[in-house]
Amino acid sequence: MTIPVFPSLPGETLPAARSVIWATDVPQSVGGLTTAVGYQADEIYHWEIPYGVLRAAASYRELQQLIGFVNGLRGRVNVFYYTDPNDNAVTDEPFGTGDGTTTDFQLQRAWGGTASSIQSPNAISAIKVNGVATGAYTLLAGGIVQFTSAPAASAALTWSGSYYWLCRLDDDKQDLSRLFLDKYEMKSLKFSQVLV
Repeated sequence: MTIPVFPSLPGETLPAARSVIWATDVPQSVGGLTTAVGYQADEIYHWEIPYGVLRAAASYRELQQLIGFVNGLRGRVNVFYYTDPNDNAVTDEPFGTGDGTTTDFQLQRAWGGTASSIQSPNAISAIKVNGVATGAYTLLAGGIVQFTSAPAASAALTWSGSYYWLCRLDDDKQDLSRLFLDKYEMKSLKFSQVLV
């Protein structure tokens, strides 16, 4: 099955919210001591998008497009790609350093001083080794770049391109309110990143 891409519709209103989620636990001993435990290696992003107006008239069909998209996913059953308008592309982004042995490297992007895995690249415009573009690689599932031969020790690896976020709806139920004749409102469509 081809993974669908979330539609871009004009009725999206502000504030659209994005959250960062970590899975941790901080158990406390009888003596009051605490130890934090992390259950995942990467953060998970969550989005909440309000639609102030979805037009259903034949010349627009925004409502039908969004509901058709949700129905095509069968609620929370299937995943989709989302293009975050503020976090979807990089230019000459570091994603590793060669050691002369390793051939597989995970695509990454840095944000606020930390690097996150990019598991759903959309289009790669360049892979560079020490600033020189190369085509001697294969892009594997999950955003893994496999070089034909291991990059030399200390070789800087960078990439340029765009990426999606693999997501799943948070709820099976989507609430719509009729505003006027053929205009509807969806207070929020909630979905979260899925790690692969």
